[in-house]
Amino acid sequence: MEKAMMGKHVVPEIDWVIDSGCTNHMTKHAGVFLEGTYKRLPSDERQIRTATAELVSAAGIGTVRIRIWSPSQGSQTILLQEVLHIPSAGSTNLISVSQLTVKVINISFKSDIPEVFRDGILIAIAKKFDRLYTILTDASVTDEGLLILLKDLTLTTLWH
Repeated sequence: MEKAMMGKHVVPEIDWVIDSGCTNHMTKHAGVFLEGTYKRLPSDERQIRTATAELVSAAGIGTVRIRIWSPSQGSQTILLQEVLHIPSAGSTNLISVSQLTVKVINISFKSDIPEVFRDGILIAIAKKFDRLYTILTDASVTDEGLLILLKDLTLTTLWH
């Protein structure tokens, strides 16, 4: 759900889904791009084939600031670059696994929970909602079972 408008210092509160099948980060929301980063694209310059085999055109490309959360670092924001603006796309905003790996960001599935690492440091996690892995934006959507799964048990082991 979109709760914010475009602005220099505004972080849009919309869901982002990790998708191993998409080749590019994409959103239909024009208002999420940071000012000065959005570049309009000529019609049909960048086309994407959807899961239903439909060919859709990107209207533009730019950078988006998204909110992420991890148990070790709490809430923070990161820049997601080269995000395609696809006005005819569905309401789900997609983060491309292949586009992340080009930036040396790794994703690991641990107990069906995707963990996102940069330089070996856990920077974000996702949780499964309706068969989609949605990036967590704050601790309020976690449950105790998830936190226990993600907790580093090395300190506990030292005590025993």
